[in-house]
Amino acid sequence: MASPLIGSKVLVESPAARQLHQTGLEFEKDGEYDNAHESFAAAVDILTGLPETLDTNVQWARIVRDDGFTYVRSAIKNEDESDLYRARSVLSDASWKTFIQILKAGNTSPGSESPLLLSRGQKRELNAEHGVTLSLIGRLATVKEIMTGKRDKDDPPARTYGVAHNFLTDGNNGYYRVSNALVAARQERINQNTSGIAVWESQVAIGLAWTVLRDPGNLIRSIETIGNRELDLRSYSAAKKSVITKP
Repeated sequence: MASPLIGSKVLVESPAARQLHQTGLEFEKDGEYDNAHESFAAAVDILTGLPETLDTNVQWARIVRDDGFTYVRSAIKNEDESDLYRARSVLSDASWKTFIQILKAGNTSPGSESPLLLSRGQKRELNAEHGVTLSLIGRLATVKEIMTGKRDKDDPPARTYGVAHNFLTDGNNGYYRVSNALVAARQERINQNTSGIAVWESQVAIGLAWTVLRDPGNLIRSIETIGNRELDLRSYSAAKKSVITKP
């Protein structure tokens, strides 16, 4: 999963909530999902007690996003489809939180609410965080498709990856951008869409080049995720298997 502790950050984080978030991620990595949820909830409680700002809203969304994807991992481990629905609900909450901030930043029409004035750096970080949440919603949909054998024709994961890409290309995090392109390419392999695979593989290369120039702090992580996922694109069976082993 994309770590919340990487990238060219502009927004300020609560150190206490950040530490609990990191602890939750470590529990998740070790498969201790109940402990992970508890750590994420404690982090959210800290933020709830702080003034509501762009910084706290985005940090809240990061934490809730990772809490949501923890349900995806537990659904796979326990073969429990109900956790996929919990994941969708929680990830949707995270997505809505950042989307509201994007809407406020774009509010130039007259009305009672003033537009949210952001620097270019703030806008790029906000777009990146919203985009990676959408990417995780796409990954959830891919997992659901493989676990249940049912394809959602009204909201296919390929479409979600495309929307995520639009935000990520105007974001500040190369790792998020490269990772989304890789899982989108995997989805096209599952869909057996050769031309779609080629499109997304080109976006992996473009995203990596962008990272070299604009986000070098995430270059090693981006190269590692390419190495970790590129073999998943070789065949339908490899792609399908990787959805369970590397959601």
